[in-house]
Amino acid sequence: MFKKLLIIPGIALGVFAMMYLVGTRQQPRQVTVAERATTVKYIQVPQIDLIPRASGYGYVQPGKTWEAVAEVSGRITQMREPLKKGDFVSADDLLFQIEPDSSRLLVQQYEADILNTQAQLAELNQVEKETLRKLETEKKALEINRDELQRQQKLADEGIIAQSQLDKEKLNLLARMNTVENYIGSLDRLPSQRKALEATLKSQTMRKEDAEIVLDKTTIFAPFPARVTEVSAEVGQAVSAGKVLTKLGSIDLVEIEAQIPGFQLRNFVPRWMFAPNTNSTSRSKNYQDDIDLQAIILRKEGDHIIKWKGRFIRFSETDPRTGTMGVVIAVDNPYSQNSKKRRPPLERNMYVEVQLSGKPLAKKKVVPRTAIHENKLYVVNSKNRLERRPVIIEFFQGNLAVIDSGVKRGEKVITHDIVPAIDGMLLKPEEDTKIKNILSGKR
Repeated sequence: MFKKLLIIPGIALGVFAMMYLVGTRQQPRQVTVAERATTVKYIQVPQIDLIPRASGYGYVQPGKTWEAVAEVSGRITQMREPLKKGDFVSADDLLFQIEPDSSRLLVQQYEADILNTQAQLAELNQVEKETLRKLETEKKALEINRDELQRQQKLADEGIIAQSQLDKEKLNLLARMNTVENYIGSLDRLPSQRKALEATLKSQTMRKEDAEIVLDKTTIFAPFPARVTEVSAEVGQAVSAGKVLTKLGSIDLVEIEAQIPGFQLRNFVPRWMFAPNTNSTSRSKNYQDDIDLQAIILRKEGDHIIKWKGRFIRFSETDPRTGTMGVVIAVDNPYSQNSKKRRPPLERNMYVEVQLSGKPLAKKKVVPRTAIHENKLYVVNSKNRLERRPVIIEFFQGNLAVIDSGVKRGEKVITHDIVPAIDGMLLKPEEDTKIKNILSGKR
């Protein structure tokens, strides 16, 4: 019992100590914490003359292609050597000779027929001359006979000569008149005979020309300097008309039809080109006036990038599957360009990149694409505080965004994301010199 009572003083002492501490405690002091600024990178919005750019890919194809098609049937008797895929040929090189014997004989036959008809015409002309000469003679003789008949008639009237002698003179006159009429009839028939012979000659000449055309078709020549892309015939092979013997592609010009997204071309293509009432003739006439495109063709081979200079020639159709538009670029003398720069030629079916650049677009406000956040820019205001500002974007080009409205030239725009991004938060801006220099290079 006594031990239990000893606990009471300890408890009382503890209560007293607690009351003392509570009574003597100090009130808590309020500490003001300074606002923390977030470090950000910015650029001042530049206004530059922006060069529009676009790029796409396509295959190299010859500017001109040609198929050697047999126009006559027969056996190939001669062929250019060599004539294999990849060989080069010159203009007017003989590629194939199809047996010409039958065609040559036909030409010779028509030539003989023409000579025969020409001889008949010459003979007819000679007959005409002789007939005219004889007719003149007979006409003179006829006049003499008439004079003689008149004299005989007077003598008969005077009873000097017998009637039988007068009748004989009349018969002589009639015979002479008949001869004259025969010559006149012969001359009248000559024009129709001449027309018939001339028609025959014309027909024979036409048949000869047709035979010569067929004979010419037995020889096939290269129409221009080219490279062989396919050979499908050999010496001794019998071919029929219409068979393709070989295919050639020009070597003085190649074309690349690069497929480029339509949105990349909006700053290259004038709107009139897509007007429904604009015909193709007026489009082609205005290409050079309204479109100023510079083209570079690139091909990567290992660690090397090879470049060729191209020129724009036309737009092609829009691909319905991808929505890309074909832009046709030409490269002149693709085989000779490699002589000094030691680069390979642009050959058929090479897959290359085409980079286009156009006329500078004046006074465009540009920011890096990383500065765009759901169509908003993070702007550093005059108090170094964040302002999330909506903007209207005119278009994107690569890693750039062209701003139509919502921000002014010279305003400070943050070039990266901020997490969290709260309007009014304090910022510590530092100029992004790297992006500034990149944008300076876009001028």
